[in-house]
Amino acid sequence: MACSPIDSFQYFGGSLAGVFLGALLDRSWGSYFYFMAPFGLIGGVLMLSILGKVTLAKQPRAVST
Repeated sequence: MACSPIDSFQYFGGSLAGVFLGALLDRSWGSYFYFMAPFGLIGGVLMLSILGKVTLAKQPRAVST
């Protein structure tokens, strides 16, 4: 089953982000925006890329007997 290893990636990513962001913030709080902004931009682009595909998808019809 691939679900468990894939689900654990969020914990690995969170721990890596915590280490790197913590080290970055120890130097200066001014760099917080520049660390987080690319992730926001990537997320926005990904949401826009599926905008018409997900909201306009046709629902399967129920078969009546």
